[in-house]
Amino acid sequence: MSNIHVLEKDTKNKTVNCIFHIPVPDTNNAVGTNWRDVIQRAENPEPMMSYNDATENANTAAGNILERNYTVRFTSTNLTNAQRLAQIEAAYDENKDALFDDLKDRLDFFGKTA
Repeated sequence: MSNIHVLEKDTKNKTVNCIFHIPVPDTNNAVGTNWRDVIQRAENPEPMMSYNDATENANTAAGNILERNYTVRFTSTNLTNAQRLAQIEAAYDENKDALFDDLKDRLDFFGKTA
């Protein structure tokens, strides 16, 4: 599975648009609904990249992978390509938990019936 998909870079080398894939843990929210089911039911995810690997797209649709658009802002316009790629990877590592936590904050009671 690929966790980072780079789309397009700003021609002035300031930003790059990416799609981050965040593996969803096989655990439950506050009311006992599995997070994968929560994502599948609440977001009805459609893969953002129809041309992507079929298995990865199936996992996205099933809620096993959380897809999020993310724009990485480079620290300088004078970076080498290797430095840009390193900053993209660092942005993924630094933000993947926060992106999933945002979903958890919104959907921690999803699935509760009374």
